[in-house]
Amino acid sequence: MNPDIVCLNYLDYQKNIGNMIRNTEKKLIVINNADILLDDDTRKYIALDDKNQYLIIGRNSKESVCYERESV
Repeated sequence: MNPDIVCLNYLDYQKNIGNMIRNTEKKLIVINNADILLDDDTRKYIALDDKNQYLIIGRNSKESVCYERESV
């Protein structure tokens, strides 16, 4: 394993992802299942974080702000 890469996925659901990210510097943070792992505060932090790089993988859920239902 590369010590410069931090990987998070659905198995980390019970952990405090926000604190883990805030206490990490100079890493590539890979977040799979980001749609279920990240809360709004953590998403805002990631958007402004200049100490790390991120690879974020998630799904567009129906509860997402970006989801629009097509007319039938």
